[in-house]
Amino acid sequence: NRLARDDYNDQLARASESLARQVRASRPDVVAVHNSLQLEAAIGDFDVGLAGHTHRFDLEYVDGTAVLHSGSAGATGVGALTESEDLPYEMQLLQFDGSRLTAIDRLSFEGTEGAFRLERVLIDPREVDGYPDPEGITFERGPFGPFLRFAN
Repeated sequence: NRLARDDYNDQLARASESLARQVRASRPDVVAVHNSLQLEAAIGDFDVGLAGHTHRFDLEYVDGTAVLHSGSAGATGVGALTESEDLPYEMQLLQFDGSRLTAIDRLSFEGTEGAFRLERVLIDPREVDGYPDPEGITFERGPFGPFLRFAN
């Protein structure tokens, strides 16, 4: 119903403005919320935003902020394992160098066959405002794959 949707959108807008005030006062490197719309008013004032709500993994860069949508850790229910069109169970392990996110290790588990996928997603430092110029960054190989090392 339209009134409920409008009320929900108003609540999200108020939450976004409140979060923006808190972010500007405390200057965090990472901000975690349920719905990425809560980040909108503060985008660009922090380096990494974490959000859920959509149950689909996505990484986007918006005005100098890396926004990670985390996928689903099972909130769609155990039926997801029997439905080929449903969403996979997912988890991400965030790799940091100091306070800078350098990579996301993704693990997805799908369907009744037990198929899984492990993937490393590197953060593009050119897209995050708070990160140094690429000349100060090296790509290194670690025990779990490549990662970025920032010169201090």
